[in-house]
Amino acid sequence: PRLPAPRSGPAPAPRLPGAPPQQPTQALPDRPPQSPPPAAPAPMASWLAGALRLVWSPAAPALRAASSSATPGDLEARVAALERQLRAQPAAAARAAAASASTDAEAGKRGASRVYTKTGDKGVSMLYNMERRSKTDVVFRALGDTDELNAFIGVAREACIRGGLDALAARLLQIQSRLLEVGAVVATPPSRSDSERTARVAFPDEHTRDLEAWMDEMSATLPQLRVFVLPGGGDAAAHLHVARTVARRAERSVWDVCEHARAERVQEHKEAGDEGSDEEEEGDEDAADEEVPGSVTRYLNRLSDFMFVAARYSAHAAGHGDTTTVPREA
Repeated sequence: PRLPAPRSGPAPAPRLPGAPPQQPTQALPDRPPQSPPPAAPAPMASWLAGALRLVWSPAAPALRAASSSATPGDLEARVAALERQLRAQPAAAARAAAASASTDAEAGKRGASRVYTKTGDKGVSMLYNMERRSKTDVVFRALGDTDELNAFIGVAREACIRGGLDALAARLLQIQSRLLEVGAVVATPPSRSDSERTARVAFPDEHTRDLEAWMDEMSATLPQLRVFVLPGGGDAAAHLHVARTVARRAERSVWDVCEHARAERVQEHKEAGDEGSDEEEEGDEDAADEEVPGSVTRYLNRLSDFMFVAARYSAHAAGHGDTTTVPREA
């Protein structure tokens, strides 16, 4: 039941026994009308309305994610827009939209993007030419070994920085950058890629010439090598020796891509019943070698040599010198 509305004006005086009925009082004609009580400030009302919707609205997850950056003036507009969107969608789609808005809001706060795509959950992945292959494919094995090499060089570079070898550390950073380009080339097999993509990942031979010039410069400061050198010679040198061995493995993996392409071409000829001449077979071998351009295989071959020279250079710069073999104990 509703409560009776309160009377306006002053309360009536109590009536004494035997007194005549009290006449109603009338307001003076010149009395100004009373102004209504002041309303709550609009921003505060908007904020309170938004706070309630943060609890009860179907868009609550998205609204809670957005509320930390909202001002009282614009929260109400966000609430209304999200609720209109949710009313126009089925319930399942509404939940998905709210969850997506919440995730996007959190990602926007961090300034980050999603790293995971879930497209490789079934054991396949995509090359740069948009071709999907098994993750056990020789191309992905070569890409993994190249990436591992890059990581080991990063560890060696940090050791060089700690040891005061800033010039060598700068060159290792250049090499790490070039290895990313090597990965792009390996992930774009020419036999299955268009000319535009292969031209975009071209790897010039000047990178190999840079390695050779840097090796000559370091070798000029080192004593002539007359014995076998063992891995070691200080922190930086030891890490560079590890990078040297991983560089050899990455090179072998890339050559495995070429061998696999050659075997596929031979199998295609056999299935087509085309024996082919010796010149055609030699041409197929050349084409298979170019499944990974020669500029990349030459760079990887020279890179392991560079790591060996850099390891010696680091060992001598640290005052350790070369770690050589010791005679067998009697």
